[in-house]
Amino acid sequence: KQTSDIFVDILFVTSPVSRGNFATLEAQTIPDAHCGIEVYYKTGKSEAFGLYSHHSDDEGCISWRWLVGCDTAPGIWEIVVTGYDLENWSAQMPIAQDIAYFEVR
Repeated sequence: KQTSDIFVDILFVTSPVSRGNFATLEAQTIPDAHCGIEVYYKTGKSEAFGLYSHHSDDEGCISWRWLVGCDTAPGIWEIVVTGYDLENWSAQMPIAQDIAYFEVR
C-alpha cells in the first residue's frame, strides 16, 4: 500500500453522552490502516480504557468505545483520529487526521 492513499474520515461519534456512559466513534479509512485516537477533556488527554491504536478491518472501518468518567467536566471536547504511515507505523509518523467534537453532559 502506498502511504499517500491513507485518509481518515470520522463518520460518527456519540454526542451528547452523559458522564458515566460509553461513547463510540466510527471512522473510515483504507483497509488495514494503523490508526490512533486521542480524546481531550478539560484536564487533558484521556487515558480511558479502549482508546488505543489498532488497525482498520478489510473494509477500512475502524471504531473505538470508551467510558466517559463520572468526574469528566461537562462541555464540548475534541477527538483526534490519526492514520499512520503503513510502511513505518512503529515510528508513529502521522499522515492523515480528522477531528470531531462531542458533548459531555
